[in-house]
Amino acid sequence: MPTPTAPPTARRLTYGEIANAISDVLAVDAKRDLHNLSPDLLGQFSNDASTLTVSLEQAQGLKTFASGVANAANLAAYFTCTNFGELCEAGFLSKLGQRLFRRPLNDSQLQNYRKLFAVAQTNGDTFVVGAKLALQVMLQSPWFL
Repeated sequence: MPTPTAPPTARRLTYGEIANAISDVLAVDAKRDLHNLSPDLLGQFSNDASTLTVSLEQAQGLKTFASGVANAANLAAYFTCTNFGELCEAGFLSKLGQRLFRRPLNDSQLQNYRKLFAVAQTNGDTFVVGAKLALQVMLQSPWFL
């Protein structure tokens, strides 16, 4: 009989750790916005794997939070250029991804985040809008949280 295994889990960052990471990487003070989220939004420390799933309310709250941080962030330090295209997009994503995820982005992640620049370009938006959209998605990633 096979041995049952527990669902995979990872330790999530605390409010303070998220606020510190955002402050260090993006120079944005996110403490107020984080504490405006419901107390259980990021979950409490628990050894019950079933409590570590993300509810719709949590996902919506994190999306709102990430959007606010992305809009407040000055991303100029991460730009090598501001033209749509692989060099500029990959350069930006590689720099920012390394800081947020504390490791290089893999090829699949890089390609997926580049698709957000294509959305911005299709909508007639600027490179900066694409960069902020990519940041918003990165801040909601389990690799960051």
